[in-house]
Amino acid sequence: MINKVFSVRADVDNVLVFDMDYTGPEGRIRSVYAYRASDIYSPLTPIITQWIADNNPEILPYIPPPEPTAEELRAQMPDKTPREFRDILTDMGIFPHMVAAKINEIPFDIERQKALNAWEVSTYISRTDPYVDMIGAMFDKSPAEIDAAWKVR
Repeated sequence: MINKVFSVRADVDNVLVFDMDYTGPEGRIRSVYAYRASDIYSPLTPIITQWIADNNPEILPYIPPPEPTAEELRAQMPDKTPREFRDILTDMGIFPHMVAAKINEIPFDIERQKALNAWEVSTYISRTDPYVDMIGAMFDKSPAEIDAAWKVR
């Protein structure tokens, strides 16, 4: 049973997106639901079809989602093994001994040790790990340059 419809928005491929409060087998909930009249498997299809016929709702236009930010794209990048990460750096002209030397120049013991741990002991490297950009910055590489190299491998 549909208790209240807050909005109906057109989506791609003859789909309507309902923001609605309804009561179903799991109880009363508010949910965003993708409706397609041809969906014969959803128990909500006939209920929503009837609601549309009875209420003739205003259907808001489709608004595409915003482009993901650089940070969101980085979060989606696959993790790399230490070898893959070192190969990325090598392809950028940054060799492992150079990274170790730069890390050893960090003046603060705790920061230096944490950077060494990240460099020497990690079992995988995430693109969002702050040490990745820190290493890049040590060699005047921008996050965008690192992103491009990360995608190639």
